[in-house]
Amino acid sequence: MSFCKQCGREISQDARFCPYCGSDQTSYAPPPPPPTQAGLETKNTGLAAVLALIFGIFGLWGVGHIYVGED
Repeated sequence: MSFCKQCGREISQDARFCPYCGSDQTSYAPPPPPPTQAGLETKNTGLAAVLALIFGIFGLWGVGHIYVGED
């Protein structure tokens, strides 16, 4: 005896389809895993780095103007 690949119930060894759930026993493939958000994290990290660089440049420029005293 073997077990159904879909529902797990006991079926005969030579059964092509499960008599309980009707699942094809020769070509069953588990569903693919859900997509991850790895790409989203990479985009946010890159965007944060670019924004930090831009704000850093403007911050240094502003501090320089205050320190030098240009009006």
